[in-house]
Amino acid sequence: MPCIVKDPSVAETGITSKAMISWVDLTPTILDMAKVNYNKNKFHGSSFKPTIGKKEAKDFNEIYASHTFH
Repeated sequence: MPCIVKDPSVAETGITSKAMISWVDLTPTILDMAKVNYNKNKFHGSSFKPTIGKKEAKDFNEIYASHTFH
């Protein structure tokens, strides 16, 4: 499914990225955008904030399906 994200700190808009993200990546990304300090080891996902504004995302080229909320 597509995910549309606007980071206010990135000036360029309209970029389509091939980054593959999962729902578990949203919370760490939002925390990074809000500049909140958090323990990255306590989350299943990873922040994709560094990929916003870039067409290529070398660290987000595969995803794994699993249940993390049960």
